Amino acid sequence: MLHVRERPKQQPVLERALAQYWRDHGASLPPLECDDGSRLRVLYPGRASASAGPDFRDAVLQREGGEVVRGDVELHLRRDGWEAHGHGGDPNYNGVVLHVVLRGGEGPVILASGRRAPTAVLFPRTLGRRRRRDTPPPPRPLPLAALPSSADRLARTLDREGDARFFEKVRAFIQELQAHPDPSEALYRGIMGGLGYGGNSPAMTRLADGLSLPALVRALRGVAPEKRRSALASALLQASGLATEGHPPGQVTPVLSRSDWKLFRVRPSNHPSRRLEGMAALLDRAWDEGLAAWAASLVREGSVAGVRDGLAVTSEAGGALIGADRASDLAVNVLLPFVRAWGNRNREMELAAAAVALYRAWPQLQENAVTEEAARVLGIAEDKGFRRSARRQQGLIRVYRRRLRGEAA
Repeated sequence: MLHVRERPKQQPVLERALAQYWRDHGASLPPLECDDGSRLRVLYPGRASASAGPDFRDAVLQREGGEVVRGDVELHLRRDGWEAHGHGGDPNYNGVVLHVVLRGGEGPVILASGRRAPTAVLFPRTLGRRRRRDTPPPPRPLPLAALPSSADRLARTLDREGDARFFEKVRAFIQELQAHPDPSEALYRGIMGGLGYGGNSPAMTRLADGLSLPALVRALRGVAPEKRRSALASALLQASGLATEGHPPGQVTPVLSRSDWKLFRVRPSNHPSRRLEGMAALLDRAWDEGLAAWAASLVREGSVAGVRDGLAVTSEAGGALIGADRASDLAVNVLLPFVRAWGNRNREMELAAAAVALYRAWPQLQENAVTEEAARVLGIAEDKGFRRSARRQQGLIRVYRRRLRGEAA
C-alpha cells in the first residue's frame, strides 16, 4: 500500500522567517500600534536568543512621549501562541515588555509575575501600511554614536573600555572579600557562577551559597586523597539535585532540585552536572593549598597557557569537563579579577600587577551571541582585527551594554 508523505509543518519555518524579519527590519518599522492604545517605536529589536525564554533579549523601545522601554520581546504567528506555549506560567518570560504577532487576535499577555505586556500585530496594520514619502526615516538601531573610524583610535577605545570592565569585576570581588572572611569562598562562588552556562549561573551561585566550602570540608572529613575528587563530585551533584541513580550516595542534603536548572537546548558538554564534576576537580587540585592561594600561584607563574591549563579539566574517560575555551572565560572573567582584588587587599602589588598583565595579554576568547551581536550592532567588521584580544572583546561588550542603557561611551 502506498503511503502519501505528509506535508511538513510550516509553522517552524514561518516562525524563523518572522524572527529574521524582526531582527533585520524591526528598527525600520513605523511605530507599532499596541492593543493598549500605546504606540512604540523600535529603536533596537533586541538580541536573538536560542536559550529558554523570549525570542529577543534587551530590546529598546520608545513611547510617543519619549519614554524609553527596555526588555525582552516574544514573537508568535498568532496571539494565542502565548497561552499555547505556556509562557504565562514561565518566569523566564517575566522580562517581556512587548508581544509581537504576525496576525490574528489582540489582547495583552499576562506574565508569571502578574504583570501585563501589550501585543502588537505586524500584519496587515503595520506591514501593510506604506510610509508617506515625507515621513522621516526611523532612527538607527539604538541611539548609537559612531565609534572612532581610525584603527588606532578604535583600538584605544576598546582597550580603555575593556580595562573598565575588568576593574568593575575587581571591585565586585573586593566586596565579596569583605563579605566572606575566607577568600577561597569568594573565588569558589565566582567560579561556580562562571560555570553556569546557558542561564544556569544563578543556580550555580545558589548552590555555592547552600553548599559552602566549609560544608564541603566537613562532608569530606576522613576521605582518602585518591577518592577525594569523586567524593567532591558526588557531594556537589547531590546538593544540586542533579544526581542520578548511577552516582554514589551523597554526603550532603540537596540544596536545589532539577526544576531549578535550565536544561532546554543545553548541549551535553555544557550540562551543569558535567560542570560540577569539573568544579570538583578544581577543588581537588587546590585542596591542600587552598583555592585562593592556588589561583595566586597560577598567576605568579605569569603564563597565559599555565593559567588556562590550570583551569581546564578532563574526565577520567578523556572528555573535557572544562575545556580550554571555558577555562579562558573563567580566567578572564573570574580568576584574574579575583587575584587582582586579593593582591590589592594583601598589598601584594606584584601579584596584583601580574593579574592585570595577564588579562591584557590574553588572546581572543571564543565568540558568543553577545560579542557577535555587539560587533554587528556597533558596525565593527571582523577583518579590522579589533577583537583579537580578550581585552578588546570585553571592551566591545561594555560599549554595547552601555549603549543599551542609553549611556555614551
